Amino acid sequence: MGTGLYAPSADEAQTSSYGLLEEDDYRVRIDSFQEVNRGGQYAKLDAEGKPLPTVDIYLTPVAFANAEDAELVDIDGEPVNPEKHLVFFFDPHRLGTKPMVSRSRQFLASALGIAPDARVDLPGGLADLVGKELVATVGIKDGKNRILSTRPVRNRQRVRTSTPKPEPVAAETAESETDGDEF
Repeated sequence: MGTGLYAPSADEAQTSSYGLLEEDDYRVRIDSFQEVNRGGQYAKLDAEGKPLPTVDIYLTPVAFANAEDAELVDIDGEPVNPEKHLVFFFDPHRLGTKPMVSRSRQFLASALGIAPDARVDLPGGLADLVGKELVATVGIKDGKNRILSTRPVRNRQRVRTSTPKPEPVAAETAESETDGDEF
């Protein structure tokens, strides 16, 4: 006799019980991270040929980036589950700036609010990032949410002046300019 085996179909395996976010820009908060050893075709290798570890950074969607007061909903219009999270695949071995800024470096710069080519200093390591917020552009691929790019949160403040606007100056009439007979 054989043992039972269940393998979900492609459709079942790709769906999340927490729902999918629409493709949009979201303000997200870094909640935690975990070091993983994935390997794969593009993994950097150590001297022995073993893949170097990477880091999964877990992000919680907080709000829409352009509508902070709007209710956060999934693609079905349902409120987003509070346990919903996004995962950014961070590679600490790929932090280059040339010929283009790496995704991992862009993520760090976005979380710290610095320029992508600026010096990054994290004395406490990735633990210093927990609690930081950034904006993530989220897409959908193969039925899962994917972070396409990141950028810093910009808190725009309105500039208000206390001086009133100057009143328009009334144009002088041509007659007052021509009355030059009085001396």
